[in-house]
Amino acid sequence: MEEEKQARAAVQIAFLATQEDPSNADAWLALGAAYLTAGNARQAIQAYTSCVRKAKSPTSSPVVAPTPLALWAMWCALLR
Repeated sequence: MEEEKQARAAVQIAFLATQEDPSNADAWLALGAAYLTAGNARQAIQAYTSCVRKAKSPTSSPVVAPTPLALWAMWCALLR
């Protein structure tokens, strides 16, 4: 029960970060991880996709975009 509460709090915090700065790829990456931890695979995929798009954007924060291998690993984790 405590883990679920922490996961929901992480989603809320990360979501607020994406709203404060929608171009921040780090915030989208954190949101994807939070959704994944909370068990919401569909929204995690959407957040990770936004992370990759924002990381490629010329106005994004300096973040290292997830590699294709890292994205593949995340995808495999979601399918379990």
